[in-house]
Amino acid sequence: MLLGIISDKNHINKYLIMKKRIYISLPMGGYEDTVMDRFEKASREVLHKLGDVEIIAPYDIDMFDKREICNTLSENHDWAWYMGRDLEIILRCDAIFMCRGYLNSQGCRVELAVAREMSLEIFFADDAQNDII
Repeated sequence: MLLGIISDKNHINKYLIMKKRIYISLPMGGYEDTVMDRFEKASREVLHKLGDVEIIAPYDIDMFDKREICNTLSENHDWAWYMGRDLEIILRCDAIFMCRGYLNSQGCRVELAVAREMSLEIFFADDAQNDII
């Protein structure tokens, strides 16, 4: 949990407790039609396990490309562009939550490696070791 200092209208400093930011890492490429359902399931599990946190996910980040939501191979941006954006966001988070199928997703494995290197807390979904079918 982060502490920040804010000033009100009277210039009095107050402490603001900021919610822990949890990045949800879930396979996207090849599973575009189920991304939203899997993201919602992961969000519920995060909130159940970790309480009142701010949820950050690639789905939200990648919506920047409105023409092809979640298509990591769109004609506008390649996989590396999306990974760069996701990694930038991970560096601003406190923890990562690994979802089902992460072991078979190169992007998820890269996200996990960065999280480990940056000493973020790491959480796993109950079914994280399973493949997406």
